[in-house]
Amino acid sequence: SQIFGELITLIEEDKRIGKPESLEVMLTYSKKMFGVPPNLYIIGTMNTADRSVEALDTALRRRFSFEEIPPRPELVSPQRKIWEMWWKYPDIEWWEEPYKSVEANLYALLGISKNDQPDTNLWKKMKLEKMREDQIEKFKGVKCTGINLQKLLETINQRIEKLLDRDHQIGHSYFMSVASLDDLKVAFQNKIIPLLQEYFFGDYGKIGLVLGNGFVQKKNGDEDSFPFAKFDDYEDAGDLQTRDVFELIHYAPPSAKTDEDFINAINLLINKN
Repeated sequence: SQIFGELITLIEEDKRIGKPESLEVMLTYSKKMFGVPPNLYIIGTMNTADRSVEALDTALRRRFSFEEIPPRPELVSPQRKIWEMWWKYPDIEWWEEPYKSVEANLYALLGISKNDQPDTNLWKKMKLEKMREDQIEKFKGVKCTGINLQKLLETINQRIEKLLDRDHQIGHSYFMSVASLDDLKVAFQNKIIPLLQEYFFGDYGKIGLVLGNGFVQKKNGDEDSFPFAKFDDYEDAGDLQTRDVFELIHYAPPSAKTDEDFINAINLLINKN
């Protein structure tokens, strides 16, 4: 209110220009009269994990309605990924680039064998119908034995909600652009893991509870060789000596880990046998 002053009042619905209780104020520098038209919509976004709403001035907060937009794991389902890929290249034949490479990478990620790939005749019908989301249902029968991004996101968020709260769940946007195993590696290393480090303040034990043994491991060290300087006035130093220390396992380049190692880590994360 100290910044906007009377302008906060003007955004109220009944104070807009043309309304029975319309108001105008004089702008500080131009000295012109100013009012807000009725067809102006003010839309903003904020991260609930920041608890930003609590810090907002009451006068500003009460003039807005707040709509929660939770993560939508279904937007990264295997079926939707295939549907989006087909529509991304509507004028390219199956054997042409870049579609051929994109298809190979996505099917490898999802674990779709050549015999289980969706019938290409379906594309002819879809093109006649134009792009519609209900077409995703046509891919329900496709057998995916690889990495299910929807299941992956749901699992991570269930654990975050248990350890923190529902406001700290990660969004589906991190997986929206993932179309290959390499994309997923980069998403983990550059987005998901740094976010979890921030959430848990570097507590790698809790990060391990979310991601599993494939991403966090106990750091090897010689517990017999005391790592601290001699300081007799600190009585708990012996307990600290046996304290577990964890480290992250990285899979994106230049890591020497293989694709198989990464897939195994994902399977451990979702408790997949």
